[in-house]
Amino acid sequence: MEENANQIVMDARYKEELFNSFYSSLNASFKTAEIEEQLREVYDFAFEAHREQRRKTTGEPFIIHPVSVALIVANEIGLGVMSVVAALLHDVVEDTKYSLETIISRFGGDVADIVAGLTKITNVYNAKNNVQAETFKKMLLSIPHDPRVVFIKLADRLHNMRTMEGMPEGTIRSKAGENLYVYVPVAYQLGLYDVKNELEDTSFKFAQPIQYESVLREVEAMRRIKDPIMQDFKKELMNELVKIRLTCKIVTEKKSYYYVSQNLNAGLPIEDISYEAVRVVFQESDSDNRESMVGEHYQIYSSILCHFMEREGYKRDFVVKPKKNGFRALVFQVNYRGHWVEVQIITEDNDMVSHKGYSKRKPNREGIAKLAATIKELNSEQNAVQLLSRFHNLSMSEQKTIFVFTPKGDIQELPVDATVIDFAYGVHTDVGNHCIGAYVGSKFVPLDYKLKTADKVTIFSSASARPQQAWLHFVKTDRAKMKISAYFHRNTTSAVRPIEEGKILFNNYMFNHNVIPDVILLKELIKYYHLINGNDFYRRLANHELEMSEVYEVALSLRKLIRSTRIVNSKPGENGTMLVSTGKAYEVSCKIPFHIDNSVHYVSPGCCHPICGDDAVAFLDDDNILYVHRRDCVYAQRHIATDGKHTAKVEWGDDLDPMLTTVQILGTDRQGIIRDVSLLIDSWRVNIQSFEISSRDKIFSGIIKMYIKNTSLLDKLSVQLGKISNIVSVNRLAPNTSNEWRS
Repeated sequence: MEENANQIVMDARYKEELFNSFYSSLNASFKTAEIEEQLREVYDFAFEAHREQRRKTTGEPFIIHPVSVALIVANEIGLGVMSVVAALLHDVVEDTKYSLETIISRFGGDVADIVAGLTKITNVYNAKNNVQAETFKKMLLSIPHDPRVVFIKLADRLHNMRTMEGMPEGTIRSKAGENLYVYVPVAYQLGLYDVKNELEDTSFKFAQPIQYESVLREVEAMRRIKDPIMQDFKKELMNELVKIRLTCKIVTEKKSYYYVSQNLNAGLPIEDISYEAVRVVFQESDSDNRESMVGEHYQIYSSILCHFMEREGYKRDFVVKPKKNGFRALVFQVNYRGHWVEVQIITEDNDMVSHKGYSKRKPNREGIAKLAATIKELNSEQNAVQLLSRFHNLSMSEQKTIFVFTPKGDIQELPVDATVIDFAYGVHTDVGNHCIGAYVGSKFVPLDYKLKTADKVTIFSSASARPQQAWLHFVKTDRAKMKISAYFHRNTTSAVRPIEEGKILFNNYMFNHNVIPDVILLKELIKYYHLINGNDFYRRLANHELEMSEVYEVALSLRKLIRSTRIVNSKPGENGTMLVSTGKAYEVSCKIPFHIDNSVHYVSPGCCHPICGDDAVAFLDDDNILYVHRRDCVYAQRHIATDGKHTAKVEWGDDLDPMLTTVQILGTDRQGIIRDVSLLIDSWRVNIQSFEISSRDKIFSGIIKMYIKNTSLLDKLSVQLGKISNIVSVNRLAPNTSNEWRS
């Protein structure tokens, strides 16, 4: 009895101390007697509801989580009292004995509506609808009705990621995948840039720890060199600004490691990546006078250029033409002691908006209306996975716009992942039609090279060059697609054109409906329609002798039949034949790595060509067929985000046969270069499936498909290929770039 009494005293003391800490941490807008009383009542209820619960990661009382989420909602996101109340109660209905009716009777219908929106859907799992995807669908569709639901959900996820250490590796990677696929795009559109960056970095750290550590080391190495220089630069910059009597502050704006990794993956050296910027923050004299505000930005800009040399072609005026996400600043680079430093000139209001999405002068969040508009473009009747895929694609296309410069300093605004060909057609149709490559800075790059903001592009053309059908597989702009298609309508024979059009129609339709058009499915479709071959099938699609919607329905039926007979392309033979699996049922869970050895039958589609040693994931489809994808493949990312609990990290065995992968080589042409490449590969006892080459005006490009044992061997072979005379670069193709899988 005495022990119970002591426990009650301890609980009461802890309860009081936690509330006092919580309330004292809230910002000044909550410091009234009425609000304190309201929050006290809600806190007491939540504490009692969660009294017996503990957090899995730390063993601490569970109440710490809703209290922490409420503080994020109030202080970091900037919401009001009702949202803080809902944050304190957000897990009560799902995790305790109390019902939604209790919330309504105690705290009102408005709070209950938010809590209901935050409560996961249960009892909806079947082969095509899983809890994870359905929960996200519910969250997204609630945004136009009450965006506070998603704000609190973001705060909930942010706190979970801050306390994720100690959770099983599979759970951590699943949550990280959800973040990058769903929560990061949501945070970006809402203007919660600090939340977005933190979610990106923590997710990157947990999802790809090896890559994260590599980026961290590279950035830290650069910081050791540049930090003293940056400190001196900021001092000199402030001295110059003081001379013009400008009241301002100079801060360092760090960019996410995820941002750095994306640039490194695109081929930029760490020296050319602005992993941080120097931001000049000033108070504008009249925020309502646009002309005055623009003038003040340029006055500061002119003063800086009087003392520091600007990097030609890198200025971006987001004051006159703000980014689609509302970012308004003047961005440019200057040279200081041999290093290029990014400088951002921004007002105090816009500085706050750039971090939190709102400011005192601009309390209305522009991102809410933008996100609601995106949601309205979705078809609520779609299944959850399709809806999430559509949302992700819409968000990423809005999120990322790049600004690329011509040699004269003119700017082209292009969609993310736009290529050299997109840029060339943006200059002029003839430039695009005769393009064979480009220089980005001083580096020669191929036609499908993905450009990045601030790239300075010089097109390399040849009068003998002509557009290729393959360009339609990777161009992004409507202008480029239209010009290429127009060329082939004028010049291509009628026999070839429908085949290409039909292939594009088929691949795009199947991809957009979340079906991978693998070779087995295509063969079964040809048999079903009693056709001669794939060209016959594509031609009939283009000529509308077959309707794509009908073909899709047939494909779904055939796909089920294929799965029921357990035909998988686990080990393709040299003649393209496929083995039939043993019918063994696999169990896949994020909690346990899935071991892949020579006895395991799995589907490894051409979208990413995983090989032994890759960071890969395994999962089952609706018909319990095992799939393996590289983790950075779009199909893997989508599956992790929608059903991460049933997605396992791949653990590769030592007895696997060589697997197919694709390497691109680029260089200047010379006699015998193809022979030298082939002989080297053959000397390593690596079988080549195909070797596609092109050479124009002394520029050599080759795509090599070969069977190789593992990533270690591939890395060593790539190094040796790079040593061949006239070879400039050797790169393994990134996932989802193969023309066989998507146009």
